[in-house]
Amino acid sequence: MNFINNKILIIVTIFLLSALSEINANTIIFKLKDTIFTSEDLEKRINYIKLKDGIVEINKDKIKNEYINALIFNEFGKKKVTLENSLVEDYYNNFFLQYEKIKKNDLLYKTFTSITYEEILNNLKIDIIRKILLEDLLNNNYKNKILDEVNIEDIYEKYFKYFSFNKKNFDIVEKNNITIDFTNIQRTIDELEINNIQYIYEIKKIFNIKEIAPEIQKSFSNDNEFVELKIGNNKIIGQIIKKIRFENEIKYTLIKLTLTDKDYDYDNLTCEKILNNDNFDYIEIKNLEFSSLNNIIKENLKKINDKIMLNESDKQFIIMLCKINYDENFFKNYKINSQVDLIVNDIENEFIKKYSNIYTLEISNE
Repeated sequence: MNFINNKILIIVTIFLLSALSEINANTIIFKLKDTIFTSEDLEKRINYIKLKDGIVEINKDKIKNEYINALIFNEFGKKKVTLENSLVEDYYNNFFLQYEKIKKNDLLYKTFTSITYEEILNNLKIDIIRKILLEDLLNNNYKNKILDEVNIEDIYEKYFKYFSFNKKNFDIVEKNNITIDFTNIQRTIDELEINNIQYIYEIKKIFNIKEIAPEIQKSFSNDNEFVELKIGNNKIIGQIIKKIRFENEIKYTLIKLTLTDKDYDYDNLTCEKILNNDNFDYIEIKNLEFSSLNNIIKENLKKINDKIMLNESDKQFIIMLCKINYDENFFKNYKINSQVDLIVNDIENEFIKKYSNIYTLEISNE
């Protein structure tokens, strides 16, 4: 009898040790409502994303956050959104059917063989529900806020690089005759820190001009490159940077003006004056692809009537930008898509903030 009891005890102990080992290997990473999600669930999600996006390397923490967000949407939508099997199958065929004939030497072979068809479909359903909910939220609340008018400013990426000082610290800048040099930021920072001057230095990408301070908006509108502004109690010294977004979608019309002994009013010289005066010796070069231009022209000619002086074969020339051609439909679509991306990001953040509390999200410390 004791022998039987000891044998049962050994079996139970082995079973418990095995279960504990499995729990340790498959750790809980978060809980949503009453459901536990483990490191194994996350690994399946990672393999799914790798296959969907066709990538080998992936940021595990980023996918973890994305997975949590997707599951929160799924929890909200699983009783509200009904998915047709044909829709899920269409998504599967678009993204995953290609892997059914995958070769063993393919970098994603191991990834594909470590996830089942059902696990892929489950992850697809989660993503489709999130997509449907986000589209509904966008259409119901933000559709009329999307601007689709295109103008010349939309061909540029815009950045504002600036230093900000309060009055006390800016007085020290002036007293020590410190130059804010945007051609050598590190030297400027070193000089400020040597003099124990407190400052803020930032580079901000401008997505919507109307959302920045009116004083800075005005500088963008006036095409000022360098600005010095007072906003509240702070002094702002900044540089406005504009870069062509898509070089292959832009074409320039240039004038190449040969300089002679005549007296040119260089500063006030414009394309209109040259084109309407037969006394100028020039050639007009139309529809040059921006991507084909040299860096000197790209960096110096950004708006109409911008000009530079060049030497060539013992002669001097003025190169002037007279026209910028761009595909309005291309930039209209880009503008709409960019706005949608930003709005959807805001919608998602607000949604996650609200429903992570409602669904009692608990993230474990790993």
